[in-house]
Amino acid sequence: MIGRHIAYYFGSKGLAAILNVVTMALFVRMGGAETYGGFVLFTAIATIVYGLALQWLRFSFFACYREDAGPGFIFAYLGTQAVGLVLVAGGLALAASAGLVTPTEALATGFLIAGLASYDALHEIARTRLHAEIVALGVLVRSALMLALGILAIAGFGSALSLAVAVGVANIGAAIALSASIWRIGAWRWNGADARRLLSYGRPLVPAFGFEAAGNQLDRLLLARFADLAETGRYGAVSDLFRQVLIVVAEAISGAYMAIVRTHVIAGEQERARAVLGQAFLAYVALLTFAPLGFLRFSVPILDTVFGADLRVAIEPALPLIVASSVVAVLRGYYFGQVIHIVQHSRLLLVSTAVHAVTVGIAGLIAIPRYGIEGAAGSLLLGNVLGCAVFIVAWRNHFVMRLPYLEALAVAAFGVAAYVLSGLTLQVLGDTVSGFVAGAAIFTLAALAAARLYNLLSVNDMLARAWEMLIAARQNEGR
Repeated sequence: MIGRHIAYYFGSKGLAAILNVVTMALFVRMGGAETYGGFVLFTAIATIVYGLALQWLRFSFFACYREDAGPGFIFAYLGTQAVGLVLVAGGLALAASAGLVTPTEALATGFLIAGLASYDALHEIARTRLHAEIVALGVLVRSALMLALGILAIAGFGSALSLAVAVGVANIGAAIALSASIWRIGAWRWNGADARRLLSYGRPLVPAFGFEAAGNQLDRLLLARFADLAETGRYGAVSDLFRQVLIVVAEAISGAYMAIVRTHVIAGEQERARAVLGQAFLAYVALLTFAPLGFLRFSVPILDTVFGADLRVAIEPALPLIVASSVVAVLRGYYFGQVIHIVQHSRLLLVSTAVHAVTVGIAGLIAIPRYGIEGAAGSLLLGNVLGCAVFIVAWRNHFVMRLPYLEALAVAAFGVAAYVLSGLTLQVLGDTVSGFVAGAAIFTLAALAAARLYNLLSVNDMLARAWEMLIAARQNEGR
């Protein structure tokens, strides 16, 4: 099962990553840093409102859903989500009528929130029910729509508002594709007990995800306040690019492993759950070693190609901090942030996210006015580190922290060795095409060696299966 899920998740998310990088590059190059900065600001506001009002529901569903619950539980989930969206729409309308925002700004923010909520809800249903094929379809539809609609928005209107509306509509379109997961689910009946169960588990998540969203966006909001939209756009573009690469793979790892871990925990199979968590952890370690070191090693050709040399030069002093903050953020969100709903310790999430948000806010107010982009990245890094520390201390004796640490160190060592050897290669060959190709080959070989040695992402199982299929095909040809 894990191998099949990995194939679907990585296949779809790998293609989506390529589309998303192209999309981001076109948005920045066509609209400029200031327009993209305005879009980053809209996205930050929408993410905070969504996090406070609706995001908790997705994780409450993941934690509480049982396959024998029938369509009633899914109906309760979607119905509660719809009520939340109506309340958010009412709040935006009131804000517009009070003059706090313009009607067009309220509309753009509303589209982004509706898109996030719709996509996340249908994605979570399909993922939790182990419908990997449908999840893969939704991922690809979203990326394709964002590219097409975003280009149309910038070419036709050239504003951050139009780009925000386009991205919101793209998410809604992907949610429609994901709805295939529930087309033949059976009769829909409202069950108040299901809604109360969602609300009971999710109650502590409401402030937790409010803190989470604020903590993840305060660096951008404060940068926009103390710098300008162009600087915010450059910071947002590079952060989004690198985080996009990490999140695409992290979501694939999460999709392939975490729902299976949850199934073992529900069945009381703690050791089997711990074993699968160990596989997921090694995959995360590989991702969070090879991706950041590779990005730093080849940042010049990557950023020059995607955004242009001017943007790269402006962001270069802060690049290590941006990369480090994204690495810790993914570990916090995609390992600890997923495990917490598997073991149903939702109140601990509130503590972690509060520590994270308060740290980012205080550090940002101190550092951003003086250090700009470096202060923003540094404050986010500190917040993520302390947010992770809350989980580590609380779970120090829990089975979710009994992980293959020695193997993880060995996997990380492969990444460090690739970084050092590729650097020596570039010194010999210089910043030439051959030097970059040789360096990339070193990283690729090191990653493959680590994957084969520790069966990362079940690569050995998939290779064995591919070999069996090849042998079978040849035998059929010989008959």
